[in-house]
Amino acid sequence: MQPEGTFPESFLAKLPSVQWNLSVSMQQNEMFIFDIEKEEFGNLLYQNDNSLLSKSLYLVWSLSDSDYWFRHHLETKILN
Repeated sequence: MQPEGTFPESFLAKLPSVQWNLSVSMQQNEMFIFDIEKEEFGNLLYQNDNSLLSKSLYLVWSLSDSDYWFRHHLETKILN
């Protein structure tokens, strides 16, 4: 049994390098805005321009090790 607060080497060996920086984390059913620059996004939020934001809002539909599937948040039929 491991002392509390410690982890086995087999687990620690699977962790990413401490030099890595996390840039994006995705989970199924999260929403992302695509094709809008950061400054423009801020302006659209300030102006409460929901119709333009809606055109770029996508849902994380499915994830695997190397594939990421998104769909527009208003899409009701799944088309590949």
